Parts: sequence; C-alpha cells; structure tokens
Amino acid sequence: LYASGYDIAASRAELTRTLDAFEAATGERPGFLHLNDSDGALGSNRDRHRLIGEGAIGEAAFGWLLADPRSRGVPLILETPQ
Repeated sequence: LYASGYDIAASRAELTRTLDAFEAATGERPGFLHLNDSDGALGSNRDRHRLIGEGAIGEAAFGWLLADPRSRGVPLILETPQ
C-alpha cells in the first residue's frame, strides 16, 4: 500500500481511512494481510521489503493495523528479507 501511494505511516487515522476505503470498495474486510516494511519511498511503486521497523513505514503503523478490529482472525503473511 505504502509504495502505491497510501500513506499508512502518517497516522492511525490515515491507516483507518485506507482500510475504510478498501471495505467500501469491496464490501468486506481484507481476506489476508501481507506485511513488510518498505524500502521504497511513498508512492514509488517499488515493492522492496524491509524488516518491520527498519523501513519507511516504521513500527507504529503495524501496531495501528494489528489494533484495528478488521485485522482480527485474518491470515497474516510476513514477507521480510530474513
């Protein structure tokens, strides 16, 4: 999402707006979450993976995501270099 231009690292409110938009467009919450921090800049369209907390997104956004009720019970796919 971040590399595609969704600034989910800006604030909890921005992450919530992004999830709200997804839910409005699809009519359902995400079926899974693919997690990795981003080596690429916001909107760079470069999906290069970093360890959580070592990239441009940072740790806080992942905490916000996992605290959102829509993330409960969905598979989490962690895809990082290590």
